[in-house]
Amino acid sequence: SPKTWQEARLGSNPCQGKIAYVYRVDTGTANAFKALLEGKGFTVQLVPMPTVLATDFTQFDLVIIADDTGDLSQWPMGTAGVSPEANHIRSANKPMLGIGEGGYAYFGKHGQAIGWPNGWHGPLDRVVPRNTGQSYWHTPTDFGSPPPSPQQLFTGPVNEVGIYLKAVTGVIELGTEPSDADHAPLIAEREECSQLWGFSGRPPAMTVAGRNLFVNAVVYGLASQCPQRPTPPDDCVVLEKSADPPAGTLVSVGAVITYKLKYTVKNDPACALARAVLEDKIPDRTLFVPGSATDGIVPGADRVLRWNVGPLAPGASGLKQFKVSVADSICNGQRTVVNQARLVTSLGVFASNVVTHPVDCPPVVPAGNEPPYAEDEIQIYPYPLITGRPTDVSVRIRNLSSMTETVRVTFESSPNNFGIGIPFGTLPAAGNPRVVTLPPFGIVEVKINWTPVKSGHYCIRVKIESPGRPAIFTYRNLDVMEDLRPGVTDTLTFSVGNPTAAVATVNLVVDNTCPGWVASVSPAQLLNMAPGEVRSATLSVIPPTDRPLGTACHIDVQGWIGDVLIGGIRKLDVPPVHLPPANPPWMEREIILIPDPPVLNQPGQLCIELQNPMPTPRVVNVEFRVAAFGAGIGFTPVGSLNNLTLPPNSIGQYCINWTPTPVSGGSLHRCIQVRLSQAGFRDQFSQRNVDVRRLSVGSLNELLKLNIPFTIGNPNDYTVPMDINKILIGLTPRVRPRITPDPPPELMAGQTIDFMLGFEMVPGAEVAAAGALAEDDFALGYGDTARVEVALVLDGEEVGGFSVELENHRLYLPAVRKP
Repeated sequence: SPKTWQEARLGSNPCQGKIAYVYRVDTGTANAFKALLEGKGFTVQLVPMPTVLATDFTQFDLVIIADDTGDLSQWPMGTAGVSPEANHIRSANKPMLGIGEGGYAYFGKHGQAIGWPNGWHGPLDRVVPRNTGQSYWHTPTDFGSPPPSPQQLFTGPVNEVGIYLKAVTGVIELGTEPSDADHAPLIAEREECSQLWGFSGRPPAMTVAGRNLFVNAVVYGLASQCPQRPTPPDDCVVLEKSADPPAGTLVSVGAVITYKLKYTVKNDPACALARAVLEDKIPDRTLFVPGSATDGIVPGADRVLRWNVGPLAPGASGLKQFKVSVADSICNGQRTVVNQARLVTSLGVFASNVVTHPVDCPPVVPAGNEPPYAEDEIQIYPYPLITGRPTDVSVRIRNLSSMTETVRVTFESSPNNFGIGIPFGTLPAAGNPRVVTLPPFGIVEVKINWTPVKSGHYCIRVKIESPGRPAIFTYRNLDVMEDLRPGVTDTLTFSVGNPTAAVATVNLVVDNTCPGWVASVSPAQLLNMAPGEVRSATLSVIPPTDRPLGTACHIDVQGWIGDVLIGGIRKLDVPPVHLPPANPPWMEREIILIPDPPVLNQPGQLCIELQNPMPTPRVVNVEFRVAAFGAGIGFTPVGSLNNLTLPPNSIGQYCINWTPTPVSGGSLHRCIQVRLSQAGFRDQFSQRNVDVRRLSVGSLNELLKLNIPFTIGNPNDYTVPMDINKILIGLTPRVRPRITPDPPPELMAGQTIDFMLGFEMVPGAEVAAAGALAEDDFALGYGDTARVEVALVLDGEEVGGFSVELENHRLYLPAVRKP
């Protein structure tokens, strides 16, 4: 039995043994785990990722893979394909304990059942104990027989990976999600002497029970016997990928690519495969065509198709295929569709050749990254829409060419307001449509002001027309009037139309990214719809009961006619009263200042505009915080509004008194943050910068002399790689932003650095006449906004930023997203 083996392996004291803890940058969490385990009697050696290949892992009794080491198919972080580091660790044949996303990615690199792509991700703090006879629940801390259920492991929800049990074999589930017994964040593979602790939280965030159970997990791993793994011939499996159109063919947005996968096992007894799973991830910036995969399978939570094709005898072969549609967002990325498959077997992982298709993008495209029916480049305020309330609608578009481009931009909506495949007409608003000029490789923003005739759901479409080219369309179609309750079915009825000129059947497909949620659409198929016909369908969702709502995950319904996407809708997990999203996320218009701009040492007010779209009152709490201007800087509370009751179907401003005072260094800029809390939902945050002293800029010469101070800080307790991204919107291409001093490649724990943002001429664009710059050069703007966006990137993730906006020869600085 496991306990008998453990006693034989470890003796009377189970808390002994030498442990390697492999991590990438998070020294704070690494030291916290080291302190926890060494406090119990273990010996722990921290192994930074750069030293992995030089470390002899045979000297250890157990290897822990940290959460920060990888993500999904990447291990180490940012590494695709073969991983020498992962292979080196595995070759030591020692028990493994993977933590969170890093452990999930590591095990996935080896094709293990407890690794990528066999899980989903979401916030969770507790589990239901399973297989409670295992020593996992009894040594050295005995949780009882049976242990209490559910077992709370963290003081609040942290990121969790849950392995989908119906997709894997040979596992021992040790703890499952309370609302979904088919997903297990605590799970082991005894034959692989591996286990996953699927929570990403560090020890200080654990409960006493959580810390004790983690120690139990370590002891459980130390008791494992690792089998000897056979080394198969290198050519045991040939996995060939082909495509129609063939690899290398130029494809357009909306094109359908058919992938074919042929696998062949070498006719050699040593190549017999007891287990074989064919995996293929849907390429980034593409959409899976429903019903196109062999055997009728669909992608899992991580957009991966999985065919269980084993066992396979020597000489066996097979063929699978599927289709994808190229999304327009690929034009804002690498503009190439890339795909590779792998066969995960009992003898190892065998990869296919890489197939690529360059994408023929039009010169002007929407500047967004979401699916074509929920584009983030379209911004609306206020949102949800209110009958008779003037509403700002904007779209961001990008010029991919080296030439100036002129396009016609039309904002549209539908009489049906909300749905899939419905007809559109021009919004009745001044300045709609608009003719817009874009500079070479530039981004512009186009705005209108429109008054909706009814409240609630709308689908907004933007049509972009260039002379001699087909029109381009981008949509925003969100369900934003939510009254979600745990365990209670929520329904949304929407319109579905046939936008084609022929009788057609519309297939409705649900894409659920919300862990623990149940989602379905009825009917799933609308048969024989006449051209222009509109019918109704209903999306039903049931939120989970084991975690707070308000995670901003989404559930999409896509409409397809054959291989063509005709539209979609998106339901968001947001509270009934929520802060509308902004792009960029630090330009939050719902934060209002009185007076605007505020005056140093003069009493004023900080306000938040809140909308309650529900027919019943809602109670919320609001906290206002202030920080010095910058990114990664801590905020100080300056006031709150507690138990604030919002009337039904209302929108209003709610304020506190505030007097701006000087800060260290004399900066006159501030960052305002608002935290919105309501029972049963995660807190929401909104931010905006305040320029206490606005600067007047009336010429290009003045712009080039401008210097704006800002501060960058690292709120983490460990050193992180740093980058600062700069994006120009609507400004003359003759200038570019300049940051001094040059940002360092890393920020140390708690470090802050002061910078200056300025502008300079692009080399080669200087005016020849002794450097003189005409006063009207500054007016050479494009679109309705001229600004530069500055984003702070720490460890590859955008964590904050601010915008410098020039409008009517005035300078505005609207905000930083989070500390």
